[in-house]
Amino acid sequence: MRKRTAYAFMLGITITTVGAMLWLPKESARLVRARPVEGRHIIEERVEGGGVVGRSGEYTVSSLTGGVVAQVFVSANQKVEAGQALFRLESDAQEQALVSAMRTEAIAAPQVLEVDTQWLADARDDQTRQQTEALQARIAANTVRAMEGGEVLATYIHAGEVLLPGAPALTLAQERQVVRMQVGERESLRLTAGLRARFFRDDELLGEGTVLSVGMPMARQDGVLSVAVELTPDHAIALPTGARLDVEIICRAQQGAMLVPLEALVDESVWLVYGQRAWRTPVRTGLQDALHVAVEGLLEGALVILHPPMDLQEGELVEVSLP
Repeated sequence: MRKRTAYAFMLGITITTVGAMLWLPKESARLVRARPVEGRHIIEERVEGGGVVGRSGEYTVSSLTGGVVAQVFVSANQKVEAGQALFRLESDAQEQALVSAMRTEAIAAPQVLEVDTQWLADARDDQTRQQTEALQARIAANTVRAMEGGEVLATYIHAGEVLLPGAPALTLAQERQVVRMQVGERESLRLTAGLRARFFRDDELLGEGTVLSVGMPMARQDGVLSVAVELTPDHAIALPTGARLDVEIICRAQQGAMLVPLEALVDESVWLVYGQRAWRTPVRTGLQDALHVAVEGLLEGALVILHPPMDLQEGELVEVSLP
């Protein structure tokens, strides 16, 4: 009797358990996107932006007096030496005045000696000589020369045109090539002279270089503060002056880093998939770039969930979709 009762009891439990398994709903898996942790990589903290190819020591050449341009001796992209003539202004009236003064000196000298005393003749000779020297200096000033050797970047005048006093006539610079760029005030705080940089054009690496200087914040017309940065390439970049390119300045670098996508990071932790379930794991973060962040405490190949749902629970069953 007791055996029958025990058997019936066990049979009832078995039937109840099987019924529960058949009739109760199964736990549904949540679909998540995940990606493996990438190991043994180099990650760099960079400041990126657009740059313009230029020359060091740029300066503008002009004339204090102005006048009609008689002749231009140089053209853009031409190399010049210190003291070389760049352009000349017309000086016909001054030249006529000089010739007249010289004729007056030649004719008046004998007459003066006959009529006046010798000291008066010497005084008149000195006055004429001073006038002649002043006119010669003014005529010489009409030929504008290069202050130092370099390269002509641009010319803004042609023969026969009127050049106003102080107006730019040419732009010169030293031969050393530089790249100039503007960065935000916040980004500039990570930059110092001596940092390494790379130059690109249409995703093609043109060369590498070094940061020469980081300027002070200046307000633009829109009120935003920006900082001028000047870099020098290791080797000349095969682009003309004024050409635009992309610049990457390397602030810091970390070798052999474990990388996870930025989309996986949530408050200094990530969600791992282990045994088809989601588990939240704290991590220590390091350098980051535009796509990844370096972390400590994870194994290479571990699956991290991208954009974890806000209501994801510890131990929740998940189905992984790899990008």
